[in-house]
Amino acid sequence: MSQELATSPPFSSLAVLGAKLYSSKRILLETDTLVIFTCGAATGVTQSAREQLLDYADRYFLHGTFFRAEDAFHVLLKSETNDYLTIEHQLADYADCVVIINESAGTLAELGAFASNDGIVKKLLVVNPREHKGRPSFINLGPIAKTDRQSLFKTTIYVDLPLASLSFDEILIRIEANAVKRRRQGVDFSDPQAWGKAPGKLRLLLLQDVLNLFCPLSESELLRVMKTCFPHEYVKLGVELGLLVATHKALEVGDLIVTTRACSRHNYAVDFHEWLRLRKKILDLYRSCDPSRLDHLHRRSAEVS
Repeated sequence: MSQELATSPPFSSLAVLGAKLYSSKRILLETDTLVIFTCGAATGVTQSAREQLLDYADRYFLHGTFFRAEDAFHVLLKSETNDYLTIEHQLADYADCVVIINESAGTLAELGAFASNDGIVKKLLVVNPREHKGRPSFINLGPIAKTDRQSLFKTTIYVDLPLASLSFDEILIRIEANAVKRRRQGVDFSDPQAWGKAPGKLRLLLLQDVLNLFCPLSESELLRVMKTCFPHEYVKLGVELGLLVATHKALEVGDLIVTTRACSRHNYAVDFHEWLRLRKKILDLYRSCDPSRLDHLHRRSAEVS
């Protein structure tokens, strides 16, 4: 068990400095911070098209992160009382784009559910088997027709599923052309109700940066930092933390949250020298009060090398 520091005066002082860094003034969100939600078949004997796309994007997509919803379910269900469909709607609200590869009965159901939501349908990018193109089916005349009218990523991409990888570049180019911002976005977290008012994605990326700064820390310590950033609000982190675990940017190791090398990129442009000075103070506190935390960082460095 790690020593709990959430209520210690030294940690509280560092939390104040973290709040000053991220929530005291307007900061800029970097452009390569897209969150892409992918739906498709789970991998069985052969790798599904969705899993192939995830592998491909991990190597070649430079503008953000692809993830699958089911990776986050076990985390989300610990803090939410929702069913899987409700959780998928929550996840999609945090994404810039939702890629649905229709390769299973489950993905057809997901397409119908997402297309029925007027906010989410604008984010859909549908990949459909070529043999279904033009057929007078409910899926074609309903969810796909609506998506082709309203989505920013229209129109549907038709593929031969065994050769779906031939269309991966088209998928990534479509996302880049319609979702990547050319200029950094100004974000102001200094408003008394900024956490609750901010879109889910902005909260997610802020939490990632805070974790990157304070890692490794416990959930109660993380909550103390976020409450220091937003002292006038009831701060809930369940969905955001679940997404960071789903995208493998953070791991739950015992009672601590440890970031991975995928979390090293900064989402918000803050003074880097000030960030480094604060990071050194945080590590000095861990070294004096709970040196075992540094073992997690050493292991992470060994894995990277």
